[in-house]
Amino acid sequence: MGILVCAVLYAFTSRIENGVLDYGELISVSIPQSLYESNVLMPLGIYAPGFFSADYFPLFPDIFIFFAGAFAGKYFLLNGYPENFYKKRASFFGWLGRKALIIYVVHMPLIY
Repeated sequence: MGILVCAVLYAFTSRIENGVLDYGELISVSIPQSLYESNVLMPLGIYAPGFFSADYFPLFPDIFIFFAGAFAGKYFLLNGYPENFYKKRASFFGWLGRKALIIYVVHMPLIY
């Protein structure tokens, strides 16, 4: 049920940067244009037309993908994973995942 609710909310908020919350022809709510004049609400996905960032993901609608994953994780924790999830396929990616924070912190100064 949680995954379904997250999917509906993701679809509803997927056009928030365009100034509208909608679900097809059923529901449509316009967000006041005055909110899009500054970048104060940028973390929520409401930002001024001149805003640019190479590494930006707004909370809405992306937070619902995170919550759907949390609901799926809870389900699999209680019910177990499919059998093929337990096979070890690529140890390099496991190592990479364990070192992801270090790699992220080190590569940023190198790029700059």
